[in-house]
Amino acid sequence: MIDIVIPVQQDSQNLEITVKSIEANTKDYELHIIKDSTINVSEARQRAMDTLKNRYLLFMDDDSIILDPNWLANMLVTMNEHPDAGIVFAGEWWGTEPKTEIIPIKNDIKVEYGPAACMLIDKSKLTSYVRWDQYIGLRNHWLGGDFEEVDFCYRVRHIGLKCYQCTKALFHHAGDKTTLRAFQSTDRSKTARIMQILLDKKYMKAPEDENYFQGLQYVHASPTDMNMLGPTSSLRECYFRVINRNGLSQNRQFRHWGLI
Repeated sequence: MIDIVIPVQQDSQNLEITVKSIEANTKDYELHIIKDSTINVSEARQRAMDTLKNRYLLFMDDDSIILDPNWLANMLVTMNEHPDAGIVFAGEWWGTEPKTEIIPIKNDIKVEYGPAACMLIDKSKLTSYVRWDQYIGLRNHWLGGDFEEVDFCYRVRHIGLKCYQCTKALFHHAGDKTTLRAFQSTDRSKTARIMQILLDKKYMKAPEDENYFQGLQYVHASPTDMNMLGPTSSLRECYFRVINRNGLSQNRQFRHWGLI
């Protein structure tokens, strides 16, 4: 038995399609949909890790559509064939229509990190250090990004385990088509660089600091609302608190962007 967990923060247009694709292609699982407006995605995932009892836990997004009837079996094979595997990601198909031009690759790939849109973990191999950082879980669909997954994967690698991608297990991340287009009119690329610098500094100097990202908080954003790092934006204030708290105010790039 495997626990499949889907966190849902707000009304989802794809959840029903996601659930139907799981039902049509999966055996021997228990599905958990977490819908709680008081917690962010990282907290929801950590709650699942703390409370669910099965050895294997698979995280999905509410817009992930399963394409392969053997997807879960293939992911488990990858997990069991690699004793050092702590995480196995499914292969993501980036086409515009989920049932055309699918050419699966047959080999597993070792990766540094990946998205929790379809992520299998073996809880029996993890320690208490491997947790979801609640302060990075800014899943607002515009400026939050996947940085909580990057941090989680770093923690897995930090205890000597590896991350793999099972390219034979295919899914389609339906929601990304819209957000990737919308990101072109936002400061998405800049915020990604900011977060990568902050993560790099954390990994080098304070990998076990549970409060490193304290100060980041949910920031509402949309293509027409608060999506830029303007002089008075809430997102800028969040980054200022994190930069200042961790003694990074002398960083030239942060000064160039006017964050400090």
